[in-house]
Amino acid sequence: RIDLPASQSLKGARGVLYVAIADNRAESHVARGENSGRSLAHVAVTRVLKQVATIDLGNGTATDVTLPFQSGSSGSRLVAFVQDPRSGHVLAVAVQKL
Repeated sequence: RIDLPASQSLKGARGVLYVAIADNRAESHVARGENSGRSLAHVAVTRVLKQVATIDLGNGTATDVTLPFQSGSSGSRLVAFVQDPRSGHVLAVAVQKL
């Protein structure tokens, strides 16, 4: 469940709500190419990204979201963010450990 409070300063503005699930850490073993034989470490690897809704930022909203989820061996996090559809700027973000 994602609850977004109303914002009088953003009355009439719209944003797109996205939700992502990311592994805290991942590792890949490279077989070919310039990194052949190396193990590469990665952080915050997005496994699921879902566009949930376009919302009016001046009004509060509550949304239930269901996502497929398999916990990574290093743990995972849920990231919710609101993006301005015109400029692409991120207007708000929240992170929760899973």
